[in-house]
Amino acid sequence: MRNQLQNNLKWFLVVFIFMFFTNASKGQIIISQVYEGASNNKWIEITNVGSTTIDLASPTQYKVGIWSIGSDTGNGAISGAPSNFINLSGTIAPGAKYLIRNNSASASVPHATMPTANNSNTTVAGFNGNDALAIFTGTSTI
Repeated sequence: MRNQLQNNLKWFLVVFIFMFFTNASKGQIIISQVYEGASNNKWIEITNVGSTTIDLASPTQYKVGIWSIGSDTGNGAISGAPSNFINLSGTIAPGAKYLIRNNSASASVPHATMPTANNSNTTVAGFNGNDALAIFTGTSTI
């Protein structure tokens, strides 16, 4: 089961990296890491891989959405509106990270102390390993 979750996360990251490079003119931020530990220890890392600072709320409102499967089987798919989403705020400088954590996540994980999160919630950061996550603007522009 753990190997399946790891494979799903790897697939997920490959898809989003591919989408970034094929649509580089549409944005400079990517979901660079997803951490799923025990229980509620879930984190999403967004990275600005571009060369300019990005304002996450203006003139374009960036969001992170989750398309929930609702079970531990099946593969996540992005289709239609997300099950839940959050609006991002603040700015991300080139090379900088933006962290979203589950409200109930521990301050430390087995290998390190977690840095301070920029945003916390239980909707988007409540994934179970086979849910799909994406950064989008407007109603559905990924």
